[in-house]
Amino acid sequence: MGVYIVTGGSKGIGEAAVKQLREAGHTVVSIARRNSDLDADIGTPEGRERIIARVRELFPDGIDGLVSNAGIASAPRLSQVLSINYFGAVAVMEGLFDLLKKKNGRCVVVTSASLAYDMREGNRYFVDNLLVNCGDEERIGALVDSFDRTKVDNAIYGSTKSALVRWMRRS
Repeated sequence: MGVYIVTGGSKGIGEAAVKQLREAGHTVVSIARRNSDLDADIGTPEGRERIIARVRELFPDGIDGLVSNAGIASAPRLSQVLSINYFGAVAVMEGLFDLLKKKNGRCVVVTSASLAYDMREGNRYFVDNLLVNCGDEERIGALVDSFDRTKVDNAIYGSTKSALVRWMRRS
């Protein structure tokens, strides 16, 4: 049986993935901000480092797969959506990639949303190009925090998920 890591594993799709993998006999580490096997905030550099360090400590011989599921649709600051949905996901995937290679797993499943595919270039708040091509979390976060929340709607969420899909295709 294999070793799998699931971010956002305490509810919804992530919780279902954890359950299904465990029922199949796999070793699974559920990661979420709370109520998981490893409580850590993927939206912060410290949380990301904690996740990567702990997984390395638990499974130095490698992992078979990663389900990158953590994500939020809204937060008090729009930059938090970017930090969790895009920057956190990318950092954890990059930080664990060598452990996937050790076991020839290289299997990463990323959850996205249909909204990511429904975005239009004309959208004023279309920031996925910045996420994928700039990658400066602090600068892009400051930019989106300056947006009028009443006009942004779900555009930031959709942009983060679209950028994540684009990043995966490039990797």
